[in-house]
Amino acid sequence: MSGQSRRASAQTLAHSPRPYGVLKNDFWLSSRSTSTGSSLNASDGRPSSASIAAKVLVPALKTGWPQAITSVVSGSARHSRRTRARARSAAGVVGITGCGAPDSRQAGGGPGASPADTRKGHTYQKMRGPKHGGASILAEAVTRLFLAVLVFPLGLAAAAAGRSLEIYFIDVEGGASTLLVTPAGETVLIDTGYGQREGRDPARVMAAMRAAGVDRLDIFVATHLHNDHVGGLPELAAQVPIGVIVDYGEPLGIDRMVNNVIRTYGPVRDAHTARQVKPGDRLPLAGVRADVVSAGGDLVETPLAGGGQATPGCDRAEDHVEDGTENYRSVGLMIEHGAFRFLALGDLSGNTLTRIVCPIDRLGPVSAYLVAHHGDYDSNVPALYAALRPRVAVLNNGPAKGGSPDAFRTLHGLAGLEDLWQLHASRVARNAGDDFVANFDNTTDGNWIHLRAQDDGSFTLTNGRNGFTRAYPAAPATAESRSGP
Repeated sequence: MSGQSRRASAQTLAHSPRPYGVLKNDFWLSSRSTSTGSSLNASDGRPSSASIAAKVLVPALKTGWPQAITSVVSGSARHSRRTRARARSAAGVVGITGCGAPDSRQAGGGPGASPADTRKGHTYQKMRGPKHGGASILAEAVTRLFLAVLVFPLGLAAAAAGRSLEIYFIDVEGGASTLLVTPAGETVLIDTGYGQREGRDPARVMAAMRAAGVDRLDIFVATHLHNDHVGGLPELAAQVPIGVIVDYGEPLGIDRMVNNVIRTYGPVRDAHTARQVKPGDRLPLAGVRADVVSAGGDLVETPLAGGGQATPGCDRAEDHVEDGTENYRSVGLMIEHGAFRFLALGDLSGNTLTRIVCPIDRLGPVSAYLVAHHGDYDSNVPALYAALRPRVAVLNNGPAKGGSPDAFRTLHGLAGLEDLWQLHASRVARNAGDDFVANFDNTTDGNWIHLRAQDDGSFTLTNGRNGFTRAYPAAPATAESRSGP
């Protein structure tokens, strides 16, 4: 990158008091509620084993166990003192040294009252009778620490077992917005769609969240900094709590489409915990595996499960001229839920798509593939399909955006592809059958496609427009594509 481009990039990012791409903190797991309970015990309001794990395990790796345990003990001591004060206040005991006025969170509350405080998004329940004495504090802290270390991971695994992975493909007419709800109830949103446009795309994301029964995002993944992918983030962040923002860090400063986006995206990123990822990283999710396979122009080096072999057709791969944008730097994710595998590559395209499977396949076969770059001409890489061998392909296109005729022809003729699903009917290419298309020009836009996956590899897809559902059994089908008109 030239010196002039670097200066332009620095000026664009001048709004931030800290360097773009630097984490707000290096422990980016947000404390969040899941189907197994929040980070507080609902019964007594004390920090749960999950909270202890979050506060102890990672510091222990950094500072050593003695300091981490000391932190827990001191925290337990503070908790015990607060609890005794509240108990005495509730019992009418006043004027005791070290006890001030009753805690405002307990105002108007006798036993069983619900406090008003919701620090960090968690409701603090009425405390039960405290344990007294430093020895009991230490014993309780150590006991809970070992429960956190031994029981918490098992509890998450048990809670996730047998549950489905939910994926909502949202109609943002080309921006690849995708909502995932893990078996443990954690939420991940990949991209938001466009900004402005009267708030159209954030509203569609919110509609998908309501359909999924969730009201917060644990992780937001920005595949790359183009308006059609992250332009809607400021409007969405004003309505929905977001735990962590994931991206590939600072843009190059040579893509004109990034310049306007970064002015709105940057402040939102700065206001949240942010995580810059690289290929080989893994998102911290329970019940599923989420591997970063591309980021910042780099690709995963060690092949994933099922990969590692030579890919047929690499010698015939077309040489695509780089388009000078951030597309090739997209964050790509491989999501695995048992035998089910889902691949989302953002706008990865051209030679970068070829390199991730040529000459050696680094990805392996997938159950469902969100076609990269809206199915544009430079996503039409036959060698990629030869490596992935997807059972279904989902195209997040618009009426005239993406979905090039060549890409459609490749998909329609792809051996082993059972069905092609589209977020929008294309005006320029031969579409899949009507039941496999969520939105038409003459219908109300905004219908999603919903995928529900089991860990045995079976899954279903449902068209939000008409409720049409197709089931895909765990055993791979050998029939020809059934989604043709």
